[in-house]
Amino acid sequence: MSVIVRTDENEIILYTKGADSIVLSRCIRNNKHDSTDEILRNFGDDGLRTLVYAKKKLTEEEYQEWAQRYHVRYLSLKS
Repeated sequence: MSVIVRTDENEIILYTKGADSIVLSRCIRNNKHDSTDEILRNFGDDGLRTLVYAKKKLTEEEYQEWAQRYHVRYLSLKS
């Protein structure tokens, strides 16, 4: 699940949450995530499900491109 927010500072931020295997596979990774991966593996070994959160700052152009695609799909559902 995701939500796009425009802040008071006019930044556009995409927040998302989901299963660690899906969300983390779409994130830019670096070595600082090694401990996170180990913790998530340990949770999985114990039979626990996990959700992770991520965010990305969008440019105005990225947002407008998404908004246009969304609007076209929205209209197709109404007809």
